[in-house]
Amino acid sequence: MTIFQGPTGVITRGVASSWDDTEYRIPQAFRGKKKQVRKASLPVVLALTTWSMGDDLGDFDRALFGKTYERVGFFGETLETGFTADGLFSKKRAEPPTYAAALVFPRIAFRDVPDPILYLNSRFDGSLPKALTELQVRMYQEEGVGIRQARSERILERMQFVSSDV
Repeated sequence: MTIFQGPTGVITRGVASSWDDTEYRIPQAFRGKKKQVRKASLPVVLALTTWSMGDDLGDFDRALFGKTYERVGFFGETLETGFTADGLFSKKRAEPPTYAAALVFPRIAFRDVPDPILYLNSRFDGSLPKALTELQVRMYQEEGVGIRQARSERILERMQFVSSDV
């Protein structure tokens, strides 16, 4: 809770508290759109955003690629670390994927909209528009999530999609 002392009294603001279920809602979003895009002739990129109070890309990493783990011994010593590839974009299947990628907007606010992040489906072997690949790209690798930094930044600001001017 934040408390401000003003000239005429005290202003208090409560803190919103709830469970962030972004990681569990991501697969639902994919399933919900699948019927609409299943027969598309072009690569399909699904746009997603996080819960309005969070901007944790870890939710997307886990839902789309998988989870890291650590096996600990009786005395707290680390015995093993690894990665379980059980995400939507890391599953091995014979048929081509419905989605080529996901375009993730980490946070959308009135004045602050960071550039989106492109999550590539490991089973997609086609090409995407160059403008998308200029963004930060996250991809599945056997040891976990691979990250290629953005080649171009502040794209939304340059498009005048948002303005930080007051």
